Amino acid sequence: MTAGKKRILFVDDELGVLQGLERMLFEMSDDWDMHFVDGAERALAELSSRPFDVIVSDMRMPGMDGSTLLAHVHDEHPNVVRIILTGHSELEATLRAMPVAHSFLTKPCKPATLEEVVRRSLELQSLLQSDSLRNLVGGVAGLPVRPQVYTQLTEAIADPLIEMGAIARIVSADVALSAKVLHLTNSAFFGAKRKFVSIEQAVSFIGIRMLRKVVLAAEVFSAFSPKQSLGGLSLDQEQRHGLVCAGVARKLAPDPETGEYAFLAGMLHDVGKLVLAMRAPQLTRKLTRQRVVGQSFPPETEEEITGTSHGRLGAYLLGLWGLEHLVVEAVAFHHHPGVVKSSKFDLPSIVHVADALVHAIENERAGRSADVLVDRAHLEALGMLDKLDDWHSSARELWEREPG
Repeated sequence: MTAGKKRILFVDDELGVLQGLERMLFEMSDDWDMHFVDGAERALAELSSRPFDVIVSDMRMPGMDGSTLLAHVHDEHPNVVRIILTGHSELEATLRAMPVAHSFLTKPCKPATLEEVVRRSLELQSLLQSDSLRNLVGGVAGLPVRPQVYTQLTEAIADPLIEMGAIARIVSADVALSAKVLHLTNSAFFGAKRKFVSIEQAVSFIGIRMLRKVVLAAEVFSAFSPKQSLGGLSLDQEQRHGLVCAGVARKLAPDPETGEYAFLAGMLHDVGKLVLAMRAPQLTRKLTRQRVVGQSFPPETEEEITGTSHGRLGAYLLGLWGLEHLVVEAVAFHHHPGVVKSSKFDLPSIVHVADALVHAIENERAGRSADVLVDRAHLEALGMLDKLDDWHSSARELWEREPG
């Protein structure tokens, strides 16, 4: 393999299709080391013999189909980005692939679309430099859903008279549900012409009937089990922090459109903590022991123990799931907004401030210092530091309104 090239594995049982893919992507041969194999068994053999960055598999293949293949890749090679090509008529198989595929593309797939999805996946790898970290995130099939919310959702979608708005409110009350619904609705399989940021719009687009199939048949979502260890992390506390942060971020946004992005980024900004808690509870326990209640994991300690930050872990997962780049960027750098070279009070800065304000309020409620731990030099450079006291007052009001 040429040094520096990314290695891509394409899988289909039809040689003609593979030859077509090879011709279609010929221009990428300078950047990608592409391998084309006919069948799942040969794909697994290739994966065992050499490292790959991305696998693109057809769904319908004799013997082992695409969803089964990707399940093996998920278990045995979790650092590999998993993309599946499927037809609209293959709903049942696609549902089985939902927990193990990062991206879904419909056949026939335009060359530009396939190239864009593969390229975006490769670019995300810069967030996590080591294979061990990509293994950690790549092994995630879903995020933990609070049992009470999971019960509400399953009961609601079984009700033939339920209204779409009620479903959207239930989904919006849980970070994991919101992230996964956006993963599904933003996939090409559902044929959306644009990326969704609003949970309500996403739920309306997918429809209750399809959501019912996805939730009940695919086991995409699962209620958090008390037997699971989250390394001392409180799921309820993390969820409340995310929801209040979402509301504060929307309040800080300069306009309604940015407000929708800010709400979503605020809700999902700590999703990397859930990834770490599920996949490496022993590391999470070390971090929680050194964490002051009302504060996030200490960034220096987090980097020392895990080799990265929860922001980058969460951003990598959300990026693989196809969420908007603006949201992914804000999640990645919400503790260090200055990394994003911008002269505007943009999404990373908004989420940074919202997160700090909510942590300050959590400290207030616990009787500790209420200092807002923001990057004051960054805010001063943006000309926004004088707004901090007013923002703090607005955040307190939102906290009081959020149940919990």
